Amino acid sequence: MASSRSTNNNERRLPEEWSDIFYGFNESFSSDHARALFPQLTSAAHKGSHGRIAIFGGSDRYTGAPYYAASAALKCGVDLVTVFCAKEASIPIKCYSPELMVQSVYSVEEFDDMVKEDVILKTRLETEMDAEQIKMIDEKQRLLRDRQHHIIQKTILDITAAFPSLHTLCIGPGLGRHVLLFPAVSAIIEKAMECKLALVLDADALYMLSLEEYRDTLEKLMSYENVVMTPNLMESKRLKEALRKYRNKQDCTDDDAWNNASIIVQKGSTDLVSQKYITLKCNEKGGLKRSGGIGDVLAGTISAFVAWHTILQKSGRGNDYVARKIENQMFAVWIACCTVKKATHKAFNRKRRAMSAQHVLEEISEVVIVATMLGDAANLDC
Repeated sequence: MASSRSTNNNERRLPEEWSDIFYGFNESFSSDHARALFPQLTSAAHKGSHGRIAIFGGSDRYTGAPYYAASAALKCGVDLVTVFCAKEASIPIKCYSPELMVQSVYSVEEFDDMVKEDVILKTRLETEMDAEQIKMIDEKQRLLRDRQHHIIQKTILDITAAFPSLHTLCIGPGLGRHVLLFPAVSAIIEKAMECKLALVLDADALYMLSLEEYRDTLEKLMSYENVVMTPNLMESKRLKEALRKYRNKQDCTDDDAWNNASIIVQKGSTDLVSQKYITLKCNEKGGLKRSGGIGDVLAGTISAFVAWHTILQKSGRGNDYVARKIENQMFAVWIACCTVKKATHKAFNRKRRAMSAQHVLEEISEVVIVATMLGDAANLDC
């Protein structure tokens, strides 16, 4: 991808103010690259033509994370963003932004009540001696399991019903770690892979995948080329250890235990975008303050660029684009990382110690607009 071929004199060159974002790329950013990033802007476009994504996250404790992820996608230029969340998070998220479509798909309170009921029944069963009482408790447990299954299935159906209209599904920002939610998340991931839907997995979705009962799903994801995972250092260690245990290869190296097809974004001072044996470094400088929510901004930005990649791939824009699918997909994710680093740097220079994720959001569109101008100009020649 980062080849050293010469640049045609007729190619549009990267504007000077954008050029410092592309450290390590051994050729000028040309109209070809811009064309591989942004869908064409035309008068024939309709609402949703430039991206329809969903964020599955937002719980009783965490309402800011899905807002940051969804808003970042909108700031990049996606048309429509839906947030699937807990009932307890839906009103706060709606109040944050009128641009987001928000749908509650489960209730934390209802989940909590069922967990408490399950604990009570198990405790009673351990101490109960009367046969009739034991039979009654068994029946209550069966009914409880049926209720749990019904609610989990409803969550799954509410989200998977939107799959045909989506370009990308991002799971994780503000998701929480409720024991009854994880079976739904795992099933949604499995169904997304069946539908070949693009996935971006972040935060608590990655924590879930590190748990023993979900390692089969993790192993499948490692061979799914249409997923981007965004772990930090600790999350990477947990996922690698989970894979080692799953594969029963205690002596395997990191490369042996890591991805076969998926794209992994190792977040840090220098983001690393890897797929199979290829790794791209994002050496763009960020800010000196690590504010909460920036990872969610990155998840939303990656979701936007992946959505555009999906749109261009489905548009059948020439055999060359289709043939370079993996290369363009990695490039899109890498540019998303560079974009957030650049926006963070600009926000930090403006706000210094007072910088927050909200200030990074404010810079995203300005950082993206230069590249989209190049992409729009390139697309006019199609």
